[in-house]
Amino acid sequence: MGNELQKEKVYQANKLIEAFYQDSFTAMELKLLRYAAMLIRNNEENFPIVHISLADLRDILDDKSNRFNSRVKQMCSSLIKKTVAIKISEERLRYMTWMSVMDYDYGDVTIQFNPEIKPYLLQLESNFTGYAFQKIAKMKSPHTIRLFELLLQYAKIKKRVIDVDNLKFMLGVGSKYEQYAHFKSRVLTPAQKELDELGGLTFTFKEIKEKRRVVSIDFNINASKELLGTSKRKLDPVFISEAKEILKMYGFTSLSDNEIITFQEYGLDLLKASLKEIKNKNITYPAAYILKILKTKQENKIVYEDHFKDVDESTQKLIYNFIESIRQDLKGNIPESIIEQSFDDYMKENSNELNKFIIWKNYKDKILKLSGQAH
Repeated sequence: MGNELQKEKVYQANKLIEAFYQDSFTAMELKLLRYAAMLIRNNEENFPIVHISLADLRDILDDKSNRFNSRVKQMCSSLIKKTVAIKISEERLRYMTWMSVMDYDYGDVTIQFNPEIKPYLLQLESNFTGYAFQKIAKMKSPHTIRLFELLLQYAKIKKRVIDVDNLKFMLGVGSKYEQYAHFKSRVLTPAQKELDELGGLTFTFKEIKEKRRVVSIDFNINASKELLGTSKRKLDPVFISEAKEILKMYGFTSLSDNEIITFQEYGLDLLKASLKEIKNKNITYPAAYILKILKTKQENKIVYEDHFKDVDESTQKLIYNFIESIRQDLKGNIPESIIEQSFDDYMKENSNELNKFIIWKNYKDKILKLSGQAH
């Protein structure tokens, strides 16, 4: 594999990067998946089929052993069974395999991607992360590869906090290391050391404890300018300017342009809603915290859109904004009478009596359910 090809980019939807790996993957398996994803992106019309010669495979996997052919055969048999779980919403996980077919033919490997994974690899316009394949080519540990991807997502804001139990599943170790000390010594610290040796992206971390138990990891991320430039996100001066005005209204005046640009894909409306929710809170890392709220609200929006597919966009927006506002203002199980009165007040300010009547008549049950109606 030539140097130019190694510089080609691997792109994945952020939801795929943050997926729970239900099985342990080897570094070779992850590299093969990423390489295949890179190739299919360069030839989208061929989806879901990718052909890779054994000579190229030997090159990208840097395996010069005499047992290479048998290892590839074993890898094909193993990969076809392995699944990831993609978080669609707080209560919904989508389980899928990467591949539907892997054909080993002694001189070639033909991969057929699972069609369900296509939206997480191709035609990505927002919410994705990219890097040159060569950045992972020399990594020896699958945990290093996965941690590299998870931290690269947040490299522009230099911070990421991840729940320990979630991190274990993201890295594919599940419940293997029940004691945090073992997880730290066998997964986190070796990955940190390998990234230090390779350069490009490095990290330090702090342990967040509850009752002496480590529950989360607070990562400090340091990435090279080259890595930070791999994202396709374009700086929009108009968005930066308008976002700064909104942030200033809520007391956030210290965020850099590079931090603000990470909000761009979510839009100004969602940014306003998120800032309204966290106003007056004492937040140590505002950029990372705002981004977390934005992601949650985006996930909620996808759920709402799924419930209201037959509604026009303007009505969808009305319903979405109402549900978000009532969930923010009224916590816990809310009586139906309170939700109905709140909806009545909201529609008086934002629409008209006829529209209010039609929406409530047709979508009352869904609105009550999503708003947190008391049972």
